[in-house]
Amino acid sequence: MLHQGVYLERIRGDRILHEAPTVGTDPLCLAPVFNMSRTAAIRYATIAQNLVAESNPSPGGEAQAPATPSSNGWP
Repeated sequence: MLHQGVYLERIRGDRILHEAPTVGTDPLCLAPVFNMSRTAAIRYATIAQNLVAESNPSPGGEAQAPATPSSNGWP
């Protein structure tokens, strides 16, 4: 749905990615908070984990390795 040149799905996605670090980027927390499927929650959690890793460099000055869906305990 387009509203004043902005797709509402894009706004919702941005909101989820903004709030995901607050709830811990855990798919089990994201799914009920945003009423989404397990698959969508895993996808958003992975993206949020990568964003957090990029914004918080390790003490050695290098960015932390991006997370993958399998590294958070999901198959």
